[in-house]
Amino acid sequence: MALNYFPQSFSLSSLALAAALLSLIYLLHRRATKDRIVPAGLSWVGLRNERFATTRLHLRDAFAAPAHLKEGYEKYSKANLPFISPNITFRPVVILPPSHFRWLISQPDDVLSIAAVLKDAVQFHYTSPSSWTFSRAFHVEALNKMPLDLLTSAIVDEITTSIDTLWGTDSSTWRKVPVSTMNTAICRITNRVFVGADLSRDPTYIAHQTAFVHAIALSAGLINNALPKLLHPLLGPLVALPCRYYDYRCSRYIVPLVEHHLRLCVAAAVAQSADIVPSFGPPRDMLQFFARYAVRSADAADRNARAICSRLLALNFVGIHTSTMTMVNALLDMLSPAGAARECWAAVREEAVGVLRAHGGVWSKAAVNQLVRNDSVFRESLRFSPFKLKGVDREVVASKGVVLPDGTYLPKGTRVALPTHGVHFDDRFYSDPMTFDPWRFVGVEGAGMIAAGETFLGFGLGRHACPGRFFSAHELKLLLAYITLNYDIQPLEERYANTEFSDFSVPRDIELTIKRRKQSAHLDDD
Repeated sequence: MALNYFPQSFSLSSLALAAALLSLIYLLHRRATKDRIVPAGLSWVGLRNERFATTRLHLRDAFAAPAHLKEGYEKYSKANLPFISPNITFRPVVILPPSHFRWLISQPDDVLSIAAVLKDAVQFHYTSPSSWTFSRAFHVEALNKMPLDLLTSAIVDEITTSIDTLWGTDSSTWRKVPVSTMNTAICRITNRVFVGADLSRDPTYIAHQTAFVHAIALSAGLINNALPKLLHPLLGPLVALPCRYYDYRCSRYIVPLVEHHLRLCVAAAVAQSADIVPSFGPPRDMLQFFARYAVRSADAADRNARAICSRLLALNFVGIHTSTMTMVNALLDMLSPAGAARECWAAVREEAVGVLRAHGGVWSKAAVNQLVRNDSVFRESLRFSPFKLKGVDREVVASKGVVLPDGTYLPKGTRVALPTHGVHFDDRFYSDPMTFDPWRFVGVEGAGMIAAGETFLGFGLGRHACPGRFFSAHELKLLLAYITLNYDIQPLEERYANTEFSDFSVPRDIELTIKRRKQSAHLDDD
């Protein structure tokens, strides 16, 4: 008698159900991926001759992105050809060669859009929808016009308080501290400038603010990488609930301050129209800047205190996590064998001592501008350890698409980007690019930390280069100066590799062995 290898429940109806389910999954996949544009005529990097080749390529890119981008740069970018790079989001990106950079930044926003990329990358529709309910981008104006000289004393004060608290002031023994303490320090320093001293030193507010930054990064990553786009409207709000929660908790602190500043600005405007000279001093924090710009807008949405709060929190997210990675990478590079071999720590300290003494022991914008070694360390670290392997991302939004300089047609919806890592390690632009050289940019005209250019993409390129880079550079250089003046740190045995996922490269949280000096080095006897 023939053996029955199938369970009794197995039937033709089960086969039909399975086939229907597979068909539904296939149709959902087609529907979910229909807007992932693949321009014709361009070569893929990393593509193999296998079944489901592009799907498997996108999945491999989670851990093979550095290899893919390096291969594409050597094979195509150096030959002035664009190529298609996979992405874990299943949305391919066209990587432009250096010969196309000027063309890219010359395109108007209604052809190539950065806003479309940012909204999608951080999923602001779900993580922080109120932050995008504006008609005037006065947050960019405020960042560009921050009076750094007026804010320097507050920044220095917060650096001193936060580092002394996090790293300790005991000068008798060596101790270990996690390098991730930089996240808390930079959160406090940034918030000192954004919302003032009371909130920057409120541990509950700082905890909510830090949680908000982490929640946005995690939620946006899950929505982009784990959810089919078809399910975004359904599941996106659920995944982003932690962001909404911490946004709300932070708003309980910030909204009353915004409302207060708005009332003052309105009163000042009324007084000015009545020829009464108002008592209206220079702004002391970013909220006051926001309020002054908001009252000039004709759009009521720009004057909404809750929306202003969300916009400020979104800026905090962008500023805190990028500044933290920049600072941590710089510390790890300085303390690595390559940095130690150049006596990097001692040289940066020596420079800070000389500059601070020359300015009577008081930091100012002019004094910070003289920290050329300090500046070079950051620029070289941004070159050597970029936390994004490709950048200057744009999306084609022109209804008829756009044509590249080489004649390639990109339809609407195409994503383009520049090969940051490839450019930064190209020996046509940098001598010995595989070596961390902290003094590479000392004395080089036009090569300051914040100077964006076609061979340095650390802060983007063109008119949309990071508007917060002026504040970030000022903050980070003061922070590094304070740490070198007041702490000794043992060199690292090796430069621990960053954790890489897709085109992100994030420094690991290692422990530093530190010891507080008895006094700031600028007070030592020569």
